[in-house]
Amino acid sequence: VKRGRERVRRSGEQPLRTSMAEEEEEEAAQELTEELISDSLSGIESTIDGKSVAFTTLNLEGKKIGDVSSIALLEHVRYAHLSRNLIKDLSPLSNLRYLLSLKLDNNRLETVDLGLMSFLQFADFSNNIIGSWHGVEAPLLRYLDLSFNRIHTVTGLEKNSQLQNLFLHGNELESCQGVAYPNIKEITLHKNKITSLQGLSALLNVKKLDLSENNLVELQGLPDGELVSLHLRRQACES
Repeated sequence: VKRGRERVRRSGEQPLRTSMAEEEEEEAAQELTEELISDSLSGIESTIDGKSVAFTTLNLEGKKIGDVSSIALLEHVRYAHLSRNLIKDLSPLSNLRYLLSLKLDNNRLETVDLGLMSFLQFADFSNNIIGSWHGVEAPLLRYLDLSFNRIHTVTGLEKNSQLQNLFLHGNELESCQGVAYPNIKEITLHKNKITSLQGLSALLNVKKLDLSENNLVELQGLPDGELVSLHLRRQACES
């Protein structure tokens, strides 16, 4: 989890979004060959039913792949590292029913449709071009990174009843509607266009909240949780 967040910070928070998801010239995607898949697999463990063994880790970071249809055959993979590619369509991943961790930052995702992910706990979709977030059906999800997309509306967090860490900074949100869920302990909303805190009162257990660099004119609506860290610097109204 720490490594994922440090990557964004070291990169100055947003340059990877410009170089990968918003580049003017379309980069040619590389074919996902059997040899490439074979070289990317590791971590032999028992299958869920205990009747066999299988590779559980898939690492295809930075391979410039676009079509991931072949991944659908790897149903026992639990950790999928697919950062820094040219992926647009996630439908083949819906067959990976036992995923625990999914890294898809710095791709070309406009939407996320994975179907039911019963075991997924960690998901990183940062630095893509997602416009609206409608949620992912993952009841055990605890960590969700949606930073540096183009998100202007958020719905569907009720599908993630265990969610504790939510990162939404660097988007195009103008309100806090839909972003609050009672179990969340850390949420980042800086670098948006938020003008009102209405809706944040649902954050009953939040401890860390960053609302810096927005368009807030008043603080009415701040959550009454157990805040230990609150950032409000550099609001547009201060200039």
